[in-house]
Amino acid sequence: MGASITEDAYRKICDEYSRNISEKSDYVSISTPSLWKDLVLADGVKPIIAPIGFDYEDYKEVEKNVTLSFTYTGSFYNRYQSIRPLLKVVKELISEGIIGERDLIFNYAGAYGERFKSEFDDFELTYMLEDWGTVTHRQSFLIQSLSDILITSITNTTGHEGVLSGKTLEYIGVKKPILALVHGDKKDSDIRKSIKNGNCGFT
Repeated sequence: MGASITEDAYRKICDEYSRNISEKSDYVSISTPSLWKDLVLADGVKPIIAPIGFDYEDYKEVEKNVTLSFTYTGSFYNRYQSIRPLLKVVKELISEGIIGERDLIFNYAGAYGERFKSEFDDFELTYMLEDWGTVTHRQSFLIQSLSDILITSITNTTGHEGVLSGKTLEYIGVKKPILALVHGDKKDSDIRKSIKNGNCGFT
């Protein structure tokens, strides 16, 4: 068995790699200003803030579903992302008879379907999940456009602040309400500020 690496050692390796790469680069870009304070660069190197964007030409008008539908697309790492708080509320609403078992549907598109499904299994809500698997970019936009609410999950904790995914900006482009589930011990996340300022959903 190989020896495990400590978190401090891993961080030093990452910092040195980042510094070496920046020395050989003409430009260094970051997606949000909050990432700058944790980025180790060569002396005199100042990063360019270049948010990940989207292209409005990729979106088309499509017919709306009758059932209230939620969609989550892209990566899903159980350590950093979870929709358990939402599923807990759904389970309680069903138990109280406020909503029916077939009133909601959850779509997932991406390569992490089993991880995503495991959270539904824990609440016995797997019957609500439609896993589309890995799809093309345009197919992903279509699934998003057919949905009523788009879900994202982001960690905002010490050492992982300032996360604003490109997927969130895609969601904004679809012009559907966004439900952002933010986990962690840090308040006032970048995604919360963006959604609030843009009046495009809830966190």
